[in-house]
Amino acid sequence: MNSGSLRYRIAIEQLDSSQSNAAGQIMRIWTPVCVVWAGIKYETGKETIAGNKEVSIANARIRIRWRRGINPGMRVNHDGVIYDINDVMPDMTHRLYMDLLCTQGADDGGGA
Repeated sequence: MNSGSLRYRIAIEQLDSSQSNAAGQIMRIWTPVCVVWAGIKYETGKETIAGNKEVSIANARIRIRWRRGINPGMRVNHDGVIYDINDVMPDMTHRLYMDLLCTQGADDGGGA
């Protein structure tokens, strides 16, 4: 794998729950799992109506070096742009990289 193609610094985050001391409410927050170098390639995009406004939704393939513990349901944060991880496709032959199939858009990919 050409390391020059991994030129973007991204944070991979997971959704955690914690209990607020003051009110005892369960809070859902995104916490960092790791910060890695990545390549980002947009594959498709479309515009749609959501909540009575026009929004753009883009599909991206984000390539990172092989690592364990990255799962669908996590998200990628690249300079405040949020990508939901829909699928993880590892290079099972050489274990050099993995592709994260992501969606960015609608509610900025966010969730919580």
